[in-house]
Amino acid sequence: MRRGLGTSRYGSAPGYGSGGRGPGRSLLMQIWRLKVLAGPAVNREIPIGNELVIGRGRHGGGSLGGDPELSRLHARIKRTPEGVLVLEDLGSTNGTYLNEWRVTAAQQLRAGDQIALGQTLLELID
Repeated sequence: MRRGLGTSRYGSAPGYGSGGRGPGRSLLMQIWRLKVLAGPAVNREIPIGNELVIGRGRHGGGSLGGDPELSRLHARIKRTPEGVLVLEDLGSTNGTYLNEWRVTAAQQLRAGDQIALGQTLLELID
């Protein structure tokens, strides 16, 4: 079970299945991107790099096409020294959701995870 997810729109947190990386792929070498599935920036892909701060006050991909429901500093995705991606909510007003569960503490991300914030729905792809 993922820790720190908090509450869902549907009840208490479920167990969480394993996400997948292909065999032999190094976390440090992976190029992660967010595919925008819904929202003002729909159909765009946003590279993550070592850190991506998402918010209304950001320029470039982090503004998610000017999504008006984002907080100025809404969420952050950062790569740990081990190459793992971690999602954090930065005290946003409307919240950040990982696979429909509100994020209340930093969460490790896996390929295929969906992140909802503001009017935007994102999917993590590698």
